[in-house]
Amino acid sequence: MLEHIPQTEMKNLLKKQAILDIVITPESESWLRLVSYSYNKEKQCDIFKIDNGGGDHLYALFSKEGAILKCFDHESCLSPYLNHDVSVAPVFYAQIPDALQSLLELEIEQEDVTSCLWQLSGETTWHHASPKLPDLCWQKNAQELDDGGEAFLLGYIFADAKDWYEWAAVYYELTEEAWDAVELLYETGELTRSMVVDLNAERDYDTIIDECIVNGLL
Repeated sequence: MLEHIPQTEMKNLLKKQAILDIVITPESESWLRLVSYSYNKEKQCDIFKIDNGGGDHLYALFSKEGAILKCFDHESCLSPYLNHDVSVAPVFYAQIPDALQSLLELEIEQEDVTSCLWQLSGETTWHHASPKLPDLCWQKNAQELDDGGEAFLLGYIFADAKDWYEWAAVYYELTEEAWDAVELLYETGELTRSMVVDLNAERDYDTIIDECIVNGLL
């Protein structure tokens, strides 16, 4: 599915997920949110972080030059913490085009990497880093190369409302009333008072809108 999602569409999907996380979880508990967003003016780059709360993360960077997806799975045998004598980050980033290299200067926990993908502006195919790593990175049982948690972490980018709702219904214990609001936000990118009530009646609409505007999500 990822291979067929254009950069602009993926960015919009992550913005919608970030908005939904803000509606569900107050700023005082933002560490519980799955997706966070910020914008770097110097690099003119949209920065999303997916944090599953279990020690794994994915940074998605979008600029006019292209996009980078950097994954870290703490249980992957590609983790730098399981390869103490090997600096793994340089081999993951070496193949990234020069046009995108400056994005690596952003605060993205650069050393924590187990998978990396990129795409230049105008491209439709994601390129995967193919690092040459030690034999210990081969799973003894499966006899196949660990993907660095790539499939697992990219699975948190939900391509449609149904996928997000099925995940969030368990993670956030959403009610059935929330479904219509999720579907509408995915369709329009807009957020109304009635949608907030359906998603989380305990949250204040104006507070949510203010945070979304300050963060550049609306």
